[in-house]
Amino acid sequence: MANNNFSKNNIKAVLFDLDGTIVDTERVYRSCWPIAFKQFGYDLTDEQALYKRSLSQPYVYDYFKGLFGDQIDYDAIKNYCVTLVEDRLKAEGIKLKKGVKETLEYLKNTNLKTAIVTASDVNRAKKYISDLNILGYFDNIISTKLVKNGKPAKDVYIYACNELNVEPCECLAIEDSPHGITSAYNAGCNVIMIPDQSLPTDDDKNKIVDCFDDMSKIIDLLK
Repeated sequence: MANNNFSKNNIKAVLFDLDGTIVDTERVYRSCWPIAFKQFGYDLTDEQALYKRSLSQPYVYDYFKGLFGDQIDYDAIKNYCVTLVEDRLKAEGIKLKKGVKETLEYLKNTNLKTAIVTASDVNRAKKYISDLNILGYFDNIISTKLVKNGKPAKDVYIYACNELNVEPCECLAIEDSPHGITSAYNAGCNVIMIPDQSLPTDDDKNKIVDCFDDMSKIIDLLK
């Protein structure tokens, strides 16, 4: 893993990605994206859907225009996909990822600040975590919709650090995807990967402090 002089004593805030990191929703998005594109006459592969994880504006528009041409109405496809996802989640229920509750309980008893940093809009993020009764664990919810360049650009993590009044080097960022990892790393945060849909690549390993299969292992890291 990357040697970035990480020290637990310097950490003042923990920043969490949402989909695939806190809530088990990324697999649903992954399966619904190809269906949504098919509805509009496009064939999106599973690999392409996987690459899209945490890819935010304006990069997501450029990505799909590169695949299917400038005429593609990505917003319409996205809205249809969100409807599919919400219907699935309503039927199946939204589940927390492994170790999340224990980690949040631990952080609640410390002086560390906490925030969600997500590509989802604030209202959707708030609904998810309210339904799971964990809203009170977070000091803030930051969406990429609040910045010009979303993940993998560093903007949203810089914005989150400013909102919490901490330096990026004083933050531990928890991410599950390459785009999210790059965003937090380029902002100067200490990054932990909790793999969801894929294991860390060699590039990911060069950007993270460590990789855990269970978020509760962050407790031992911070003790």
